[in-house]
Amino acid sequence: MPDSFNPDTTYQEGGYAYTIEDGGITTTVYFDSTFEIIGEAISDPDTGVSFSEVITENDDGTYTVSGTNNTSQTNKSYTYTYSSADDSLVSGQETIDGVVYEYAADGSLSSKSWDTDSLGSALSGDDLLGLPSSLIVAGGDTYGYLESLGDTEQTTYFDGYRHHLRL
Repeated sequence: MPDSFNPDTTYQEGGYAYTIEDGGITTTVYFDSTFEIIGEAISDPDTGVSFSEVITENDDGTYTVSGTNNTSQTNKSYTYTYSSADDSLVSGQETIDGVVYEYAADGSLSSKSWDTDSLGSALSGDDLLGLPSSLIVAGGDTYGYLESLGDTEQTTYFDGYRHHLRL
């Protein structure tokens, strides 16, 4: 039995949300004013896993799919815009653990940058010891992104403006 069925104008004017709680897991389905499903959200506080996705119709002949998918290992958010005429991709962006990927209409990667806000604090003086000077921002902040690549790990360094620092 659902715990609630209440109007929800968070996602679309005149929409509704249908929420079920079972065993600590909350599932919400979002509907527009015509009761078409426009999104859903699932949250399990015990495991830290959450997922949400909402579809929004735009006035320019496109629609946008926005969402998040977070686990104990990774945090992902995304926004993709599609043509309403043929469902083809117009553009997209996703952020996975602080790495921002932007996609062109053909699905190819058009840029990759880093969201320093989602990576926490800049590296401290002790973290910078032993690094080549080209990886240390003079008078600014240096950030590190640790990435697991199978059996090895790699750290990518960049400045507070998301510019990749290279040797």
